[in-house]
Amino acid sequence: MWLVPAIEKFPRTQKFLLCDRIQTTALDVLECLIEATYTRDRKGQLARANLGIEKLRFFFRLSVELHYLDRRRYQHAARTLDDIGRLIGGWAKAHAAASGKSAGRLMAKRHDHLFAGIANQTETKPATRLRGQLTSAVPPIAVGLAA
Repeated sequence: MWLVPAIEKFPRTQKFLLCDRIQTTALDVLECLIEATYTRDRKGQLARANLGIEKLRFFFRLSVELHYLDRRRYQHAARTLDDIGRLIGGWAKAHAAASGKSAGRLMAKRHDHLFAGIANQTETKPATRLRGQLTSAVPPIAVGLAA
């Protein structure tokens, strides 16, 4: 719920450029997570969701550098995206372990320290937690789709 009010304060010149990219990318991540929930081979959807999270991180950093977003909102966005990224990474590792394969390029080595202790959390339904986390970051119209 915090995403739409935050980006509505961007200048009018960015409403249809940066704001649209942020909203579209957030919805794409949500779609990937929903698809991963209902497919047997989740690797592709989780990789796309992880890429979408990285894009959102970049868009938010750009927004702060251009002074469209204040530091407090950026910190909240960064923490939320980190939490979602950890859950996606844990889910990917759990899926790779269950299928007997390595998570491969999906998990970047720089994020390995973030996944310690996530395995216990991902044994229960991670998609439910992911959808709950992500729906707070997407427009209200998409919240009804995730429920």
